[in-house]
Amino acid sequence: VIVYHYRRTSPGKLARQFYRFAIGRLQAGKKDSGMIRMPHIIMGAALPCFAIISLALVFISQKVFFYFTGIIFLAISGMAVACFLKCRSIPVSFNFILALVTMIFSWSLGFMRELAAPLKDVKGK
Repeated sequence: VIVYHYRRTSPGKLARQFYRFAIGRLQAGKKDSGMIRMPHIIMGAALPCFAIISLALVFISQKVFFYFTGIIFLAISGMAVACFLKCRSIPVSFNFILALVTMIFSWSLGFMRELAAPLKDVKGK
């Protein structure tokens, strides 16, 4: 098997790719439920859940809100450290964080967009 991998040249192009991937995955899942798995749903719900939890915590307790964001920061930092230990490159580790946040954010936006307003006429765009 020969696999060709096209690397996106900017965070914006990567965001657009994952936004479209999420829309396509949800459309495929409507035809075959086996095409959607729990990680797809979790990533699709990540942004709205984060926003709702953050907003609720700000009003309930700012101290708990800071703990919540601190835990998320530590998790992302831990992944960046693991990336650094594997590749031994600080720029790659920072790019990993940027790519991770971009992919989660754009996947969630595309997933929510397709749930809220499904595309009627899909022509591969």
